[in-house]
Amino acid sequence: MHPHYTPHQLPLPFETWFPVVGYEGIYEVSSVGRVKRVRAVAGTQAGRILKPYITHDGYWRVVLYLNRQ
Repeated sequence: MHPHYTPHQLPLPFETWFPVVGYEGIYEVSSVGRVKRVRAVAGTQAGRILKPYITHDGYWRVVLYLNRQ
């Protein structure tokens, strides 16, 4: 295992990344549904895959920030 990744952050060989509309240059979403931060801002880390959580009604969710200071 790569020393800087947790299991949900490991790169997948067949995964393709696309910019998130409205958040171009900040976040990307993959062909398997994972979301990663492309640019580091205010104490965040570029390249990190965001950890989703399950909402009360059973949907997976991640929180995206725009213009975070």
